[in-house]
Amino acid sequence: MKVLLYLNTLSRFNYGNLMSNLELMKGFLEKGVEVLFAVNRKTPDDVEVPVEVLPLNARGDLDRPLKLREVVKRVSPDAVVANMLTQITTASFAKKLLGSAGTKFIGIERDTRPWHRKIWKIPYRVFMKRVYEGMDQIIAISPAVERDLRKTFFLSRNRIRVIYNPVDIDRIRSMATEPLEREMEEIFGERGVLVCVGRLDRQKEPLLALEVFRRVKERNGNVCLCFVGSGELEGPLRERIRSYGFEREVVITGFRENPYPYMKRAKLLLHTASREGLGRVILEGMSLGLPVVAFYNEESGYREVVEEAGCGLLVPFGDIEGMAEDIAKLLRDGEFYRDLSDRALKASERFRRDRIVEELMSLLC
Repeated sequence: MKVLLYLNTLSRFNYGNLMSNLELMKGFLEKGVEVLFAVNRKTPDDVEVPVEVLPLNARGDLDRPLKLREVVKRVSPDAVVANMLTQITTASFAKKLLGSAGTKFIGIERDTRPWHRKIWKIPYRVFMKRVYEGMDQIIAISPAVERDLRKTFFLSRNRIRVIYNPVDIDRIRSMATEPLEREMEEIFGERGVLVCVGRLDRQKEPLLALEVFRRVKERNGNVCLCFVGSGELEGPLRERIRSYGFEREVVITGFRENPYPYMKRAKLLLHTASREGLGRVILEGMSLGLPVVAFYNEESGYREVVEEAGCGLLVPFGDIEGMAEDIAKLLRDGEFYRDLSDRALKASERFRRDRIVEELMSLLC
């Protein structure tokens, strides 16, 4: 069997989507499947992979399906797995151009969008319904994404299959044992640390996380906050940290290819995203026994995971005081904390890479 994984780029900064595809690649290779990548373009930040990478280098959106069609005709994969809306759109049109070529086209949707509340987007939503229906199968990475696809693009249930992101639990646990910088070891060793892992952008809401920490510190002074990531809001975040006088209590590490040592040494994972298809970092934290305290709304794909596992606390989005109170209670109650940690470790087995890859392969065969 030969599988072509299609995504925008292999940039290391496209963390969640990239890591999920790398795990799929490894899982397929372990099962003897030949894997290739198709990308819209190469970037200086691309990670190296042990398989062939085929850049489309299209001149624009209209040219991209033609380029993908050429690639599919040349390499003859048994399946094309397209990631996210833009690539799914390209793949759907490429499939139509190819006709009955014998290649299955699978789309993986990883995001939620609040478009179902926007009446003026109905023409576009109807158009995208046809695009999604042009694929052989759509995979949603969480029940929330599945609901969003049905509400936003009017898709029927039988068009969608929920398959979670794969996680290499053993690799994460091994990488988590690597040492931190000396100054970071001192910070993590002295006080309870809340860790936020992800891009510092408007979707992840790092400024909101800082406000939560500010309220937590009023209740528990012996606590620090560590942001592992970088992004457009790093400057405003640093300015806000200075204005609060938190230079010694709040650390921004910047982007880290290995965030797991920070997560392993933290007390809990603080997650304040306004929307999230699933939240890969939550699954990774679970594999390290790291309880999560997160905001949720109808666009939060991790809600069912956390609720079913009982491995964290969920607070309605924007309730800063409520989240701060929950964190303070969790830090005080050692027995409750250990229970959440044990539940996280146990529930993480559900997302092991080999199990998820087997489920996906059942659609490709």
